[in-house]
Amino acid sequence: MGSEWTVDMILLPSVKQVDELRRTFMMVLRGHIGTLYKWGGDDIHGIDCSGLVVEGLKSVGILDAHEDYTADGLYNKFKHCPVLYPSEGCLIFYRRTPESKYHHVVIAVDDYSAIGAEGGGNTIDTSGEAIAADAYVKVRPIKRGYLMTAVDPFISCFKEE
Repeated sequence: MGSEWTVDMILLPSVKQVDELRRTFMMVLRGHIGTLYKWGGDDIHGIDCSGLVVEGLKSVGILDAHEDYTADGLYNKFKHCPVLYPSEGCLIFYRRTPESKYHHVVIAVDDYSAIGAEGGGNTIDTSGEAIAADAYVKVRPIKRGYLMTAVDPFISCFKEE
């Protein structure tokens, strides 16, 4: 039965294709730099931290068009792909206490900086509020600490070449 195949054999990209997906993901995220923050937002009219990640992952097919997650939901989806040192395309999650849910997510640009929808919160609903709070998608140094966890959503989506 050497001619048998599974869906995974067709849908999983090679390592080379994963690198291309990662580059596309980062290009999409960079295109959002300057977009104003909006709690629950996921488009050019306003975007929050998880909305930015979800839209980026949808753009490369890691998430389906109908999927939507909070920061904690994204962590739960990708917690099986942990990394000790985040690199380009890794998701970095933050929480306030070791027992609390993850409340914020950014995306590593390299081992020093990250792209994220920053400066907002659940009170930011209008562009005026976002401007007043200096809340928008920006690149900032990675905030390091023991309440930070990193995952690589691209780890489990490739096959051996």
